[in-house]
Amino acid sequence: MKSRAMFITLVVFLVGVLIAGCGATPAAKPAAPAAIEIGASIPLTGKYGSLGSQVKAGYEYAIADINAAGGVYVKEYDAKIPLHLTFYDDESDPTKAVSKMETLYSDQNVVAYLGGAASDMHAATAAIAEKNKVPYLGVSFALWQIHQQGYRYLFSPFVKSPDQASGVFEFLNGAIAEGQRPTKVAIFQETTDWGIELGGLWKENASEYGYEVVTYETYAPKTADLSGMIIKARDAGAEALLAMPGPPDGIALMKQMSELGWTPKFTMLVRAPDGNTWGETLGTTGDYVAFFPGWHYGENYPGVDELNAKHQADFGRPSDVLVGPAYACVQILADSIERAGKLDRDAIRDAIAATDMTTVIGSVTFRADGTGVVLNPVVQWLNGKQELVWPLEHATTTFVYPAPPFDQRSTTPLPTQAPVAGPKDINGMKACYLIPALSNTFLNALANSVKDKAAADGVEVFVYGADDGGATQQYSQIENCISMGVNAMIVMAPGSIENVLPAVKEAQAKGIKVIGVPPGDLEPFDAIMHTDQLEDGTLMAEMACNFINKTYPDAADKSIEVAIIGYESGELQMKLRAQGMRTISDNCPKANMVQFLDLENQSIASAATAAENLLTSHPNIKVFLVQASAGAQGVSQTIKALPGVDISQYGVFAGDMDPSMIETVKSCQDPYKGLVAIGGTNLDQTTYDLLKKILQEVEYPKITNDVLEPIFCEIP
Repeated sequence: MKSRAMFITLVVFLVGVLIAGCGATPAAKPAAPAAIEIGASIPLTGKYGSLGSQVKAGYEYAIADINAAGGVYVKEYDAKIPLHLTFYDDESDPTKAVSKMETLYSDQNVVAYLGGAASDMHAATAAIAEKNKVPYLGVSFALWQIHQQGYRYLFSPFVKSPDQASGVFEFLNGAIAEGQRPTKVAIFQETTDWGIELGGLWKENASEYGYEVVTYETYAPKTADLSGMIIKARDAGAEALLAMPGPPDGIALMKQMSELGWTPKFTMLVRAPDGNTWGETLGTTGDYVAFFPGWHYGENYPGVDELNAKHQADFGRPSDVLVGPAYACVQILADSIERAGKLDRDAIRDAIAATDMTTVIGSVTFRADGTGVVLNPVVQWLNGKQELVWPLEHATTTFVYPAPPFDQRSTTPLPTQAPVAGPKDINGMKACYLIPALSNTFLNALANSVKDKAAADGVEVFVYGADDGGATQQYSQIENCISMGVNAMIVMAPGSIENVLPAVKEAQAKGIKVIGVPPGDLEPFDAIMHTDQLEDGTLMAEMACNFINKTYPDAADKSIEVAIIGYESGELQMKLRAQGMRTISDNCPKANMVQFLDLENQSIASAATAAENLLTSHPNIKVFLVQASAGAQGVSQTIKALPGVDISQYGVFAGDMDPSMIETVKSCQDPYKGLVAIGGTNLDQTTYDLLKKILQEVEYPKITNDVLEPIFCEIP
């Protein structure tokens, strides 16, 4: 009986449990957070600002597209959650980037980091991600050695040096029949970490693919005379050239190759030809050069057309080369979070490592060291355009080989808008060239040089300066030009371009074509010319720092006094140039900026007086960064008047160019030791070529980005 009672009790208990179970509701999911927090430290100003702006655009486009679809599904919460990006401008300073990364970790509790731009920046920030055990996705760096530190949280869907080293030979062997390949190779290696890495890998890979390195030359960045290397390569019978110069060095290299008459059958330059200004600056000399940009807007992957449309609407051109890879980083992160099913950093990290998906840059997987297995497209400059030539299934045109000799190339049209009729006879036409001030020697000389070139074609150009009358004066000048019946205008506004836009639109309503030199958008102008003022100021700071390091090799940190004469309280473009000049404080250890003088009128006389006052209060100032060339000349006059002065110990650097001062600067016999040639040394010709095309009503570029060419004294 006892056993029977125990059995009945057990049955009743189990039935009760079953009944209770049938009536229970599933445990509620935890409340989803308002957003998935991710963070980035991006160089939006400083020397890498132009790269960081592309990366930021790619991130923002991707996040906007994902959030428009509701966000990322996270199983843990059974909900779609929007992405929220907190980013900081690290000013291209690795130390500041480290601080920003720590702030993102402590204040925002980010589940993942998105990287900034440039190898040295990633080297600093990836280490913080590893320390904090936060997944990190970054592009815009090909330096491989960062991935050889044993990091587990670093992932980069971007081509690295080993891929570029083997990729060039794989491309040549795939695109050119055996017996016709350029098997004798010259390598010009830049003496930087990346240059040493890539140059060595090119040399190491050559023989494996059937190529012989006949000369291997090294050079420091910003070396002015590259003729020795060129002559050695030519005399060695090199048929192919491999190099990775920065833009100014790459432009100088091509010009000197043309002058010396050496045309390799094939030229691969990594980095220098990436920007659109390559073709605009070099014309036919820059054609037939191949390069590895990491991505091209012509690739036919899902989402590329839509991305290009957004970028075209915002910037007036298809997506820049870093926009696609940055967009892909967000695609990868969103996919990994969804596969992880929760917002746990280690789970997300493991999901990223297991990535196998198609993005706007194509298929992406990762190796054990975090480097991406991604497409490595070859792009070639042809007819003034960046054309995708490899792989064939994505090609926008056919690879051209061998490159014709420089002296046998026909005139190359620049990237154009839709074809228009022409050319018209321009003899007897009229144009106005309006600048902020005739007292600005750089702009005055430029405008009058354009005037002289136009006169040779029978075109009369009227040059006006707003000077003290400012925007009101220029507004009246535009209306005067309208009444004169001119055919075209070039307008560079004093202050904000918005102040004269009604007059510009009035001119266009009368059928007058208007070229703008604005800091803003293309609209409403028929064409614009644009200068990256932040980069201009940064180049000044870099020249000044090089001068300090060579002139004072044994100086202690913060011991060389520097003064800046800028116009930071002026309009945006001058603020940006001043911001670039200020980078000397962060990027040049020996420099000690003791004074920033905000000076609107930078004539020779006013700058000379300003320098006299600065040297009275700070007699040990050795370096001056001056906004304009006229001001730099005035500062130099004051320095030369100092009693017993040793001119070699002083350096003055300007942000624009008076052509008459180039020889003075290069002579090293004057305190004036460096300037930035906006538009190179032929901005007047570039400007007139654009004006002439518009007057002729033939094809012309809608947007011209001025090349910035540093010209400086070569100190032994």
